[in-house]
This record gives sequence, C-alpha cells and structure tokens, in this order.
Amino acid sequence: MKYSILHNDTTIDLPKYTFDIDDKIANLTAEINRGGGLRKVSKKMYDFCVGLLGDEIVAETIGGFDDCDPNELQIFVKEIFSAYAEPVMNYEQDKLNDLYDIEKIREVIEVAEKASTLKV
Repeated sequence: MKYSILHNDTTIDLPKYTFDIDDKIANLTAEINRGGGLRKVSKKMYDFCVGLLGDEIVAETIGGFDDCDPNELQIFVKEIFSAYAEPVMNYEQDKLNDLYDIEKIREVIEVAEKASTLKV
C-alpha cells in the first residue's frame, strides 16, 4: 500500500507502514498521553516526524523545531497517524455500508409489501 498526506497543499509520501512504524506511533501516542509540557511533547512529535520523513522534508513543511507552530506540528502528526489508519477505517466503513445498504433494505421492504397483498 502507498501512504501520503496532503499538508498545506503539498503532497508528502510516507514510508511503507511496518511494525517498526506502528511501534513508533504507539510510543509517541503514549508520550503524548503522559504529557509533560507542550515543549517536551512537541519535541517528541517533531523527532518522530524527522525520523519518519527526514530533516529536510520536515523543515520545508513546518520549519525547524524552535520556529514551528505547535498547532501545525500537532496537525501534521495527526495527518500522519490518520494516513496509516485510513485503509482499515475505510475497509470497516465499507463493510458497515454493505451491512446497512439502504437500497437493499428498501428492496426487501417493497418485496415484503407486495407479498403481503397477494391473495392465496
């Protein structure tokens, strides 16, 4: 599968999703949940992005750590997380849509209504 994000009208290709990347996401999520101050948590998020995409891409996209907007950094990280989660979320949504396909339900209701008016 190919993964990418669209950030500030720029498409950024992400590396292939692996167990190593999943571990890094889980570790960063745990760090975020632990807290410890905005600067400390933001530095971990920034380092995660650099480890994933490289210094140059991150600096071009959101700037250096001391110069970046913490809100933009958080959004950037959430976009990355979402990109990796999207295939499974889409699959699950498709299955739910199939399960609750309104058109199929309407067809069944119409057939049932017609069958109830038949005289035997």
